Amino acid sequence: MWGFQQQYEFWQSLAQDQNATNLILGKKSINLGIKKLEVELGMPPQEEERTYLTLTSTNSYPLPERFVRLIELYTTIGTQRYYADAIYNAADWGAYQRQTSVSGDQLTKVFVRPGLHTFEIYPKAATANLVMTMIYESFTKDLTAADYSTGTITTLANGGTAVTGNGTTFTAAMVGRWFKTDDGNWYRISGYTSATAITLQMPYQGTAISAGSSAFVISEFTRLPEGTHELPVYYALWHYFQGVKRDVNMAAYYKNMWEEGIKWSKAQFGSRYSSAVIPSQRHQGRNRKDPNDYPNLSGA
Repeated sequence: MWGFQQQYEFWQSLAQDQNATNLILGKKSINLGIKKLEVELGMPPQEEERTYLTLTSTNSYPLPERFVRLIELYTTIGTQRYYADAIYNAADWGAYQRQTSVSGDQLTKVFVRPGLHTFEIYPKAATANLVMTMIYESFTKDLTAADYSTGTITTLANGGTAVTGNGTTFTAAMVGRWFKTDDGNWYRISGYTSATAITLQMPYQGTAISAGSSAFVISEFTRLPEGTHELPVYYALWHYFQGVKRDVNMAAYYKNMWEEGIKWSKAQFGSRYSSAVIPSQRHQGRNRKDPNDYPNLSGA
């Protein structure tokens, strides 16, 4: 697997260009190549989760960054979840909006306003600070992070997920990136506790580190399948030699590398994403009927 730093360093090596301004352009082109390859492979949008605390003063909340489409929205009261049915017609939503005096904690309806980058709920919350959870599709986020390897790992049990470092400066932004130490496997980081403590999503399979000083690296990865990670670099080089450092022959060479790589990638991985079965399974949760929404429960 190639992290983002490996990708842009590969770009620098092949371009033979250490100029900082050109590297910024190269990174942007690599990210564009990643997005184009995702489309070519028919990869579905990413799913993400965002939580909100309910407000009694408004029924309108901001949409998450890079929001594409709502999958589901629910509030949690005790051990019960109350799912909202999505309303898509503005006129229908207006009928709910006119019921300004209605409030309650059992969420029943939601309306997304992409133009305003907000969503609205019905009824307006009667209790503040209830947890409201949104599952949604999002655009792929640009990769930006260089590898991080400052400090050492002092504690990490075999089968454990808690990582303790020494001389490290872990940050909350590292959640979602990938961690590797001496066992050679990559583990997704799922939690941040402090500058010296993070949590792995899956149990560590290597030899336990109990009082050692093991080296490590944290990298940011594309979600593209392994074996395709060099292709966005070829895309970036194609455009680099087409414009910044004009060389018709090199531009044609890397364009061909990109296009041949697309063909190979589709043959190897495209069927995993293009089947209609996968998207239909992913969308089963949309507009699901709330099991707690008994007839006339909310009067809506």
